[in-house]
Amino acid sequence: MAIINCPECERQVSSKAVNCPNCGYPISQNDTSGTIRIKILQSLMGTVRILKLKDRTELWSGHGGAVAEFKITEPTEIGFIWGLFTSRKAKPTLPIIVSCENGGRYAIKNQQSVKQPIVIVPVDVIDSD
Repeated sequence: MAIINCPECERQVSSKAVNCPNCGYPISQNDTSGTIRIKILQSLMGTVRILKLKDRTELWSGHGGAVAEFKITEPTEIGFIWGLFTSRKAKPTLPIIVSCENGGRYAIKNQQSVKQPIVIVPVDVIDSD
């Protein structure tokens, strides 16, 4: 975290602030660091893997309830694999494109069943911020 000057009112503000507390200007949405953060649903059982679909590079691996964090340099198609036994040969979910717009923060929409495709939505804040 760094203290920066708000581009709108020039007051000092945390670089992790969502908005300037003085004037409301969006601060963290302007983050171009290339970091993507996705809140993983607690209900996703077993290991959760996020792959870059272009070359099947693993970007992150963890468990439900965690916050996945990885770096990208351009909008990227990703896919998810999850379950008790995930392998490199498992077929990932339908492609999802992520980018660093709006601070690169996403959350998985409520997953009703394993047969439904995963849908992620941009969010302003992840509860671990």
